[in-house]
Amino acid sequence: MLIDSEGKEKIEIPPALYKHLVRVVQMMKEGRAIIMIPEDEAFTTQASANFLGMSRQTFVNLIESGKIPFFTVGSHRRVLYKDLLEFRVRRDAERRKALGELAKEVEESGLYFPSQSQEGTEPLSK
Repeated sequence: MLIDSEGKEKIEIPPALYKHLVRVVQMMKEGRAIIMIPEDEAFTTQASANFLGMSRQTFVNLIESGKIPFFTVGSHRRVLYKDLLEFRVRRDAERRKALGELAKEVEESGLYFPSQSQEGTEPLSK
């Protein structure tokens, strides 16, 4: 529940919002910056690329290939924050899947923990 400084106005809040606000307050106590962005905030291609940690040209290639939706304001392309978040979730899931498959292949090939008989090498761990 949020209560004003005089104790007169009280607003009940859902548990999920309470947890979020507690985290925000903790971060502020640590001196960390807090940024709140609405889902419908429009980013430039450069800001979008920075957010995703890639070059602007790589990002432009992604939006032009249809992997991330965009719209134009005049001749400038813009991308919604929510679409950047959705792309990041998809990209990260694809990366985890690919790494898992690669690790499985390496393990199945016997290269992850090579036997001691292979060229006199010892396993990294047992």
